[in-house]
Amino acid sequence: YAGDFNSNGVKDLNEFEIAPFTDLAEYIKVFSPTNDYIKAYNTQFSMSLSINPKAIWNKKDGLRKFVSRFNTQSSIQINRKILRSDFSSQFNPFDLNVADTSLVSITSSQNHYLYFNRTNPIHGMDLGYQNNQSKSLLVNGFESRENLEYYYRIRWNISKKFVTLQKISQSKKTNRSGFFTDRNYLIPSINYEAQLIFQPNRRWRISSTYYYSKGKNIYSESNNTAVQNKATIEWKYSMVSKSNLSAKVTYANISYNGSADSPEGYALLQGLQTGSNWLWNLNLDKKLSDKLNLSLSYDGRKTGTSKFVHVGRVQLQALF
Repeated sequence: YAGDFNSNGVKDLNEFEIAPFTDLAEYIKVFSPTNDYIKAYNTQFSMSLSINPKAIWNKKDGLRKFVSRFNTQSSIQINRKILRSDFSSQFNPFDLNVADTSLVSITSSQNHYLYFNRTNPIHGMDLGYQNNQSKSLLVNGFESRENLEYYYRIRWNISKKFVTLQKISQSKKTNRSGFFTDRNYLIPSINYEAQLIFQPNRRWRISSTYYYSKGKNIYSESNNTAVQNKATIEWKYSMVSKSNLSAKVTYANISYNGSADSPEGYALLQGLQTGSNWLWNLNLDKKLSDKLNLSLSYDGRKTGTSKFVHVGRVQLQALF
C-alpha cells in the first residue's frame, strides 16, 4: 500500500507500507540483484526444547507433584550472513552484534513459554516471551526491525459452557532505517485483553472480546500517543465434515494525536483511523464432495470518516 505522507502526489520509496487490508495491496516488493558478487558466510541455527515434568512425576507427592504441573516450550531460529572470515564469527550464530561493515543480513526468532496447569480442565495460566528481529543491507543502507512482547495469560473454565481468558502484555515495536530517517520509530505499549467464550455444544460457539492498548512513539518529539478500545463479538456454527459458518463484528474507538498517514501512524493504528471504526466479516466453508471444497467470504469496514468498503471472495478447491 502506498501513502502520500508529504502530500506531493508522488509515491516515494519511503511511503510504502504493508497493506492493513488485502484489498488495499496494490504493489509488491521485489529485491533486484546486481552483477556484483560478494563472498559471504551463512550460519543457521535452529533449536526446539520442551520440558514436561508431568511425564515422570505425575504420580508423585509433595514438591515433585507440584512441579509436574509446570511445563515449558522454547524455540530459537537464527540466520546470519556476514562478510567476516575469522573462525569464531563464521560459526557463532549467537553473535548478533555484527558491525555494519561486515553485515549482509540477520534474522532471528525466539519464543519461550512457561505453562501451569496447561491440561487442567478448570484453570491454567502461562507466561510468554516472543522476539523477532531482522536487519539487512540494502542499496541505500541498513534497515532493521524488531517486535518484542512479554505476556501473562490466565484461563478459567467457569463451567462446561463458559470459559474466560485474561491477557496482559507489554510489547515494543522498533523500526530503524539508515536512509529514511522519517521511518524510525520505537513504540512501547501496554495491552489488556479479556475474552468470554460460550459453547453450549460442539456445533455452536459464541465469544466476546474486549481489547485495550496504549502506545506511543518515543522517537517523536511531539510525543504522539494512541489509545485503542476495541470490542468484538464472534459467532461460529460447525457441522462436522460438512460446513462451517462464522460471523464477526468489531467496533474500535481510537484516540490518536498524530497523523494516521505516516509510518508511525500505520504502526500504531494498524490501518484504522482516529474515532469510530467498524469491521465485520462473514465466512462460509462447505464441503461439496470428497474432492471439492467451497469457500465464500465477505468483509466490510467503516474506518473513521472514510466511506464504506465491501469485499467479497469465492474460492473453489479441488483435491486430487
